[in-house]
Amino acid sequence: MTRLLVAAIAGLAAGLSASPEPPPQPSARVAVVVDGSGPGAPARVAAARRCAARLGATLRVPRTLGDQVTATSALAAHGYATVYTGGLDGGYATAPLAGRARVLPLAAAACQASSRSNTVSSE
Repeated sequence: MTRLLVAAIAGLAAGLSASPEPPPQPSARVAVVVDGSGPGAPARVAAARRCAARLGATLRVPRTLGDQVTATSALAAHGYATVYTGGLDGGYATAPLAGRARVLPLAAAACQASSRSNTVSSE
């Protein structure tokens, strides 16, 4: 009986002293949300599609203010870390993301094509 008790305590001590592997970190989720209505919508949506493709991001194209809030609320609830926006009613539509995700304009550098040309000058 004593051996069993000693073995149980030794096993418990060994189990408690072993450091478990840290849980895997979720990848940073990125989304692009752009207003799909009003003046300039086709250009905004096209730019958003390019940005989302370049970043491997989720794309949302709401057409009403209510849809904008619904889209940003869903992204906040699903843990998106960065959200690029274009044409939204900034304060109201992005309020659900406050303190939960980094909100950047669609015109941010990560969404723009490189301005450098790969051609060689013949000067």
